[in-house]
Amino acid sequence: MAFRSPVFGWDPEQAQDYRNIGPVEALEIKANGIPVSARLRQKALLDGRDITYQLRQAALSDEQIFRSFGDAETVAGVDLEPSQMAALKKLGALSGKLPAWKVAETSDWQQIFPAARQTTIEHRYQPLRGHAYATYGQHSGLTPDDIPVSSLGLNDEACLSEGAGKAVTARIRALLRQGAREVYVELHDIEYLIGKSAPIADFTLDIVKLHPDQIVSLCFPGKPVRINDNTLRFSLHHSTPPSRVIVNFYSISSTY
Repeated sequence: MAFRSPVFGWDPEQAQDYRNIGPVEALEIKANGIPVSARLRQKALLDGRDITYQLRQAALSDEQIFRSFGDAETVAGVDLEPSQMAALKKLGALSGKLPAWKVAETSDWQQIFPAARQTTIEHRYQPLRGHAYATYGQHSGLTPDDIPVSSLGLNDEACLSEGAGKAVTARIRALLRQGAREVYVELHDIEYLIGKSAPIADFTLDIVKLHPDQIVSLCFPGKPVRINDNTLRFSLHHSTPPSRVIVNFYSISSTY
């Protein structure tokens, strides 16, 4: 079996924890409640092509290939020899002096599924949380297009649902009518990879908000059921869930 993490690459704001990208840390896997030891497989991808071997041939360490490329100064030539920079340029692995490759990570292990017996597989990890915000004043024009959608700036990969867009804009307008000098909309987004699979008999997605006033937005089949003030639940039956889900959490505050 395998657990695939979201692909990540170097980003100018990665070190500032503004993007929901990076390696999945502290992954715990259990089979029937027993911890599983998984093997981590890592690949460096350039336009979908595996260039791990070529980067190692350029004398880059695994730390430089899979982790420290997130530090712009490292790949900009501070810690690399001129010969290494030349090799990366020849490979096309640089955009200017910055790394152009991405990292794909998969944890895999062997699993026995006895006949006529249920096997429960658990994955537990803390996903990376992206951050974006916007400010609105008394004279701001306001439409759903003005609401931040993604910490990555890739609005086509995230989703501001119609209901969430209306809820956020209505909250902003209400605060401005009440005399707020400025209204702040803070977005935290989280990405999950469910993976490609066959139809699942029963699939449940619970989304737990930090506080009841948070507004949640995602593109997911069906309508959620409100479990309590903080929890929304999506349920699918005999269906294939999306392979990739981005959940947006909106918090709104104001100053007077």
